[in-house]
Parts: sequence; structure tokens; C-alpha cells
Amino acid sequence: MAQDLMNEDVDAAFQNFDTRFRAGIKMGDPWWQLFATLLTSDTEEEVHSWLQLIPGLAEWTTERNTSGLAASAYRLKNKDFNRDAKVPRNKIADDKLGMFAPIFEQLGMHAAKFGDRQIARLMKKGHDATVAEAICFDGKPFYATDHPVDPNRPAAGTFSNYLAGQALTEANFEAVLTAISQFTLEDGEPLGLMATDLTVPMALRGTALRIAEAGIVQSASTNAGVTNINQGVVRVKVLPELSGTASDNKSWYVSVTNQPIKPFIFQLREAIRLGILFGLDSEHCKKNKELVFGAEGRAAFGYSFPQLSIKAVGP
Repeated sequence: MAQDLMNEDVDAAFQNFDTRFRAGIKMGDPWWQLFATLLTSDTEEEVHSWLQLIPGLAEWTTERNTSGLAASAYRLKNKDFNRDAKVPRNKIADDKLGMFAPIFEQLGMHAAKFGDRQIARLMKKGHDATVAEAICFDGKPFYATDHPVDPNRPAAGTFSNYLAGQALTEANFEAVLTAISQFTLEDGEPLGLMATDLTVPMALRGTALRIAEAGIVQSASTNAGVTNINQGVVRVKVLPELSGTASDNKSWYVSVTNQPIKPFIFQLREAIRLGILFGLDSEHCKKNKELVFGAEGRAAFGYSFPQLSIKAVGP
């Protein structure tokens, strides 16, 4: 009976739920690690003053070549994230824990995919100047047409990593590959970047696979089948998290993910973990006859170098 329930029983139930939660985490198969650099945090807010490209080697004549940091620091403040699950007290007392196992496994999967949803959100909103979190270290939206080549020296010019009205076609894909290869350091030296990933929502899956994975494609001039020179040039990643509005479903991304720093930042303060929020002796349980278990963590998400990713949106 419910009144015979003891704290030892609740602890045992929690261990069962936590085991299921951890099993769900292993089932999650997250993709965010492909596009984001994991940085640990030990305080409420981190200031990423390192986000200023360092020029390549130059001839040393009279003085050593140095590079100053941009005046504006890039700050990422950690936020709290949580999701709770309620379990009736009597279900624990009556040993009906099995019916809740899928709930906690699902909760674990959500925890594993948590970074995916946050990085996808940054990708979808990264061009919008009205969204505060879309602004990167140089004061521009991460995807913008006028990034300064050198934030300390406006005369150095600008570059673009955002293309509006550009559908995913073979010609536009090749133009974006070229654009990434032409990005330079602040001193004008080439960065030497080569695109590694073509990332799309489900709506562009077929187009992306035909452009970057098909062995034979149709010639635009003769309609005959010809060898696809773009086969295997990049990895195609179809992400359902990128689906959304009409604009989202027409957006495609070409990124560089083989550098020490990736396009996005996952700043981790506290990993998501499961705990007992309202136990057997809590007022909540006494009033509602239910226990509450919750997964929570602290983190922040942001952008690194805009040269590492180009976004295009079809008309």
C-alpha cells in the first residue's frame, strides 16, 4: 500500500530510473560534436577573448609579428536547462516501475540530443540581426554579408558568409566551395580552408545527395550522364532539427569541421544529470501524491569563426 512506502523504496526507484536514463543517453546518437567545439566552464559567464584570428607566419624583419585581440569580447553566459518527469507515489509503492522505464529512457535520449537542438537553433537563427544570441564576436550576426576581415582595422575590408536567394544547385554549391577557399587571415594571407560538410534539412535531402554523393549526374548542356566531379568532396548531413519555417526548409550550409576550432561553441558548465526534485517527504508529494524526478544542466552555446561556415537560403 502507498502509506507503507519508505525512502529506501524511493531511492531504489530512482536508481532504476537513473539506469534507464543513462541507457537512453547511449541511444541518443548526437551529431553536435561534428560542428561544435566543446569548452568547459567553471563560472557563471565565460569571456572568449581568444576569438580573433591569428595571422599566419610572416617574415621577421626588425620586430616580431604580433596580433592584438579585438576590442569587443565575446561573452557566453551559462543558462539552466531542465525537463521533469512525475511519477505517482502509489505506482512506486505498488512496484509498477516498469511502465515508467520508457519515459526515463526517452528523457535520456533528449539529454543526449540536447546539444543538437541548440546548435540547430543557432544555425537557423544565425543570420538574424534582431536576435541577440545570433551576434558573434565581431558584432555582426554569425551569418552576415559584411564581416570585417580585421575587427581592429576596418580598412581591411569585409567578407560574406551569408547568401540570400541562392538555391541549392550544383553551380551555387561550387561557388560556395570556392568562396570558403578564398577566405583570408586578417593580414591577407589565405586561410587555406576546404569545405568538409554540406548540411541540409530533410526537404533538401535529395538535392544534396544528388549534388555531393551521386556518381553520375546529368550534363546541363547535353542532358547526357557524366561523372560527378563533386562526388565525395564533402560529407552530406541531413538534420531533421534544421526543418521548420519555409525559409528554414530552403536553407543549406557548407562548413569546415576539420580544424581545431569548429564553427560553433558548446560551453558546458554542468552536464545534464537526473535527480530527485520532490521526494517522499516533500510538501509537493504530500499534497499531490506524486514524486518528481528531473534532468537538469547548465550550458551556453555560441559561435566561433564565421569563416568556418556559409549559409545560403533559396528563393
